[in-house]
Amino acid sequence: MPPYGSVYQIKISLRGSDPLIWRQVLVPADCSLVRLHLILQTVMGWENYHLHAFKILGQEYSDPQDDEWGDRGTRDEHDFCLMDIDLVPVTTFEYIYDFGDGWLHDLEVEKIHSDGCDAQIPRCLAGELSGPPEDVGGLGGYYEYLRALKNRRHPEYKEWLAWRGPFDPLKFDLDVINKRLFWLSEATGAKSAGLHAADVLDLIQVYYPSLSRWAEGLDGEFLLIAEALSLRRDMLVLLTYLQENKVIGTQSTGNLPLKPAQEISAGFVDPPIWKFELGNYVSHVRSSADIWAVYFLQVLAEVGELVAGGLGRRLRLTRAAAEFMAAPPALQVWYLLAVWWTQVNWLIAFPYEGAGDQLPFQFNKVVGEALLSLPADGERLVAPFADQLIEHGELKWYGSQQANTHEELIRLVKDGVLNPLIDLGILTARYESQAHVWGETKEFVAFRLTRFGRHFLEPLVIPGRWAGE
Repeated sequence: MPPYGSVYQIKISLRGSDPLIWRQVLVPADCSLVRLHLILQTVMGWENYHLHAFKILGQEYSDPQDDEWGDRGTRDEHDFCLMDIDLVPVTTFEYIYDFGDGWLHDLEVEKIHSDGCDAQIPRCLAGELSGPPEDVGGLGGYYEYLRALKNRRHPEYKEWLAWRGPFDPLKFDLDVINKRLFWLSEATGAKSAGLHAADVLDLIQVYYPSLSRWAEGLDGEFLLIAEALSLRRDMLVLLTYLQENKVIGTQSTGNLPLKPAQEISAGFVDPPIWKFELGNYVSHVRSSADIWAVYFLQVLAEVGELVAGGLGRRLRLTRAAAEFMAAPPALQVWYLLAVWWTQVNWLIAFPYEGAGDQLPFQFNKVVGEALLSLPADGERLVAPFADQLIEHGELKWYGSQQANTHEELIRLVKDGVLNPLIDLGILTARYESQAHVWGETKEFVAFRLTRFGRHFLEPLVIPGRWAGE
């Protein structure tokens, strides 16, 4: 076993590429295989959308959950570092990415530097050519894609060009790649963002390409805002309570029972009200799903795989929950936003029959582009913005009552789009007092996309080949 602090020099070659697409990298000896996976994603320009596996000296290493039938004898890539495996100079092994397209990478240990290195580790030393784009159809599809882009008369030229725009197969930008690798290093800046902890943080794996862009622009102000965000702090209250108490999901929906939900929410930054009084009329909340502050957190925790359980079963914290609780506040906020933006059906915030079962295809993309087109810190009135989303996002009302369709769609935008983003710290709201016969209410009339919100939202909305942009 090499001494602690040693550095492996590894050459990565994309098998079958001609001319050869290759990289030469330095990685620490205590690099886990899951971190090596992210290093390979970074240097080759992949976007971490698909499954992967290592084959080393006849043994497969990956996430055992991906071994569906349990017949491959997969070892957990989280549990093994390079220095744990019998690797010596000229040892070769294999990394497979995207079992559909079948990208095979040959890795050769060229040298083991026993005296370590003072420069940034991991680091890319050299390489040639751009890696192929995702989902191009394997090597055969990639070379057909390149032929099509070179020939305007090719029957698929316009289709391929529209898919990702111009593509330069000769491009190799060492500086850009090493900027991305910085976030997997032990540098102070990387630690403040939390990405260096990729050895254990399953919750950043899916989002890593976007996270590395996001982490580059973090500043002290953003870190303080994230730390103070009420939603993040309330999520920790929820997770801590479930960790310390036995809570059984309800038999009907799997939601939090009323008593524990009330006890949890009492610890929130702004505890919600569980009964409503209007004159002599008093109404008690009968389900935790009726309190948005509680229900929103439970949805994020379940969809984000921080909590497991469900109907009549104990709500338990997952390994990802422990990692989430130990992560820096900014990473916690970004993860909650990413889960909401990419994984959750936003109609849970507007559970009315007339809204249908799903929002229009790519509606979140329409919303994101509309938000990012706003001027920096410029205020936008809710109603005109909602009209823009209704038109461009092709929102429709499916209810039998059509008289108030427009008003209902505006309310959908408020409840399903804007209010959750306010809770997540992406938007700030302005309210005006409205007088009614039953009393005075606060009406949500305008909002701003803050500098903090723009920075957290932009990597989710703007696509790109992040390793070679």
